Amino acid sequence: MTISQEVYQSLTQISIEDFFKAFSTFKKEAFRLEMLDQYLVDEESQAFEDFRKGQKKPPVGYNQGWCEFIEEALRNGKRFNRVRVVSEPYSDYFLFELNWAYTKNIQAGENISLMTKEELQPCLKDIPLLQDYWLFDEEYCLIMDYDLLGNFLGVKQLDKKYIDRYIQLKEKVKLRAHDITETKVWKAELLQ
Repeated sequence: MTISQEVYQSLTQISIEDFFKAFSTFKKEAFRLEMLDQYLVDEESQAFEDFRKGQKKPPVGYNQGWCEFIEEALRNGKRFNRVRVVSEPYSDYFLFELNWAYTKNIQAGENISLMTKEELQPCLKDIPLLQDYWLFDEEYCLIMDYDLLGNFLGVKQLDKKYIDRYIQLKEKVKLRAHDITETKVWKAELLQ
């Protein structure tokens, strides 16, 4: 059995309730590696369509719940770090995230960095299963499961014996990624 098969077989499906619980029980850091070109999320479908039709600004209150959650976490000494991996040219969905969500997330206190898929490649040595994931306090890793179109399928917990590989991946991508507010796409999109 290959290491990839071993890791995949060790994953444990968790409920959405347990996934959400992770956000209230972590103590220091929640890290997200986000790699898909698009995510098909029912709650975003109308907003994404409005963006694609040319609406420049989100409706009042869009993404407010997540931003309030980030602000509360920061007041309690916690931090959120996200590395967003993108294809070039940028997908419409990434530009939607950038314009309608990330600007507010950053104002709320989330740290967001950006890297291309090419920049990610040197970081992948020893990573047996490459999927989006959340890493909480470097103690538990939740693998986000999506289909090829970006539909959410569920969350699986990584066996702790493999967590060091994903901690190392986090450190590598954080070193290579660029603060999103310093990137050309950030400046170009937000100056329109």
